[in-house]
Amino acid sequence: EQPMKVDKEIMQLRELRNRVAVLQKPLPKDPQLVELERAIDLSRRQLDNQRLTVAQDIAWALINNPAFLFNR
Repeated sequence: EQPMKVDKEIMQLRELRNRVAVLQKPLPKDPQLVELERAIDLSRRQLDNQRLTVAQDIAWALINNPAFLFNR
């Protein structure tokens, strides 16, 4: 009966090791957190290049102008 007990203990030890390995894996990032981090990065880069920001704002205003939309 002793070998059966050792086999059970070995199986339990393997199962515990497998659970530990699964629990040590990093969790995936929350998609909302990823999007917020991306937005922060874009904001920082935008602050570094003010001229580009102004050009983008002017282009957006021109494209969304009713006269431009009418002529499309």
